[in-house]
Amino acid sequence: MKNDRGFSIVQVIISMGLLTGIIVAGLKIMQAQTKVGKSSNFYFESIQIVDEIKTILSNKKSCALSFENKSAYFETVKHIFSVDSKLGGDVEYRVQADGKPLYGESGVLIENMELNGNSPEFGTSKGLSILKISFVEDRSRPEKFSFEIPVHVETNEMGRVQSCFTLPGINGSSSSNHTSVVWSKRGKLEKNSKPDTIHAHSDKVVIGNLKEEKTAALSIEGSLKLGNSAICDITSSGLLSYEREGDILKWCNTRGEWENLNDTSKLISEFKDFNIVHRAQDTSTTLTDHEFRFCQVHGSKYKSGICWVRPIQTDRSSGKWELISQYIRGEEVKCSFRCFR
Repeated sequence: MKNDRGFSIVQVIISMGLLTGIIVAGLKIMQAQTKVGKSSNFYFESIQIVDEIKTILSNKKSCALSFENKSAYFETVKHIFSVDSKLGGDVEYRVQADGKPLYGESGVLIENMELNGNSPEFGTSKGLSILKISFVEDRSRPEKFSFEIPVHVETNEMGRVQSCFTLPGINGSSSSNHTSVVWSKRGKLEKNSKPDTIHAHSDKVVIGNLKEEKTAALSIEGSLKLGNSAICDITSSGLLSYEREGDILKWCNTRGEWENLNDTSKLISEFKDFNIVHRAQDTSTTLTDHEFRFCQVHGSKYKSGICWVRPIQTDRSSGKWELISQYIRGEEVKCSFRCFR
């Protein structure tokens, strides 16, 4: 009984102090690791944005739209534009205003962009300028990174950019019109933005182990899955869509309306007859009061005259028709027409 002793108060206090110190040290290490991880994400996402900006500006049209008439010696830049195949310009990246836009998962802001051609290593006299981009994190104590992109420029006598280009980025992922890249990703890395669009810079695309089809722009080995779409107008004529609820396959027709491809309705649903009789020394023309798919001469008295038809509109599947009868000689001319809906 005398040999069974417990811990003294002093020993307990010392043990608790050591344990507290270990916990505090562990928490500080975890905070430091978290900070390093977040800093690494911010750094690598900044590099990715720089890579995409380089690829965008490798297109001379995009570079000119972003820097044309700006001073190659020194001038701030607010936007990076990209140019698509229709020569339309879109803002891909821009300097932040009031904390927007945020790029990437770590919330990257472009704090500043500027052209600076005063560097002795470059200089506009050598046909080079520098695009300096500064990034900042969206935090109360933000970190900052700056990157420099060499820009090949041609300037006028006032030192303003007339044409320019950069070397493409490693990934070549955001080229707007850069045909040296087979696949390109069009869109922004803005936080919570919609998915990017993938472009193929080729007249023919083959997916799967399939020999190239000479007559098809897109050849797929396997199946193609369609989804439902609400967009259908004249400009999007030719779209295919599948409605799962009703098990309906439909296409957007030339009138900008969804048409059910499952329907087995007859092409001709009804017809209407027109009879014209006259003896005047001229040509009689009658315009149908409704639209028809097709009209034809159903019967006539050829010895007395001539009968024929012609459509008023030829760019649609149905329209109004002119029914024409011309008297020549003898008795009155009789023309019979039949028009189909």
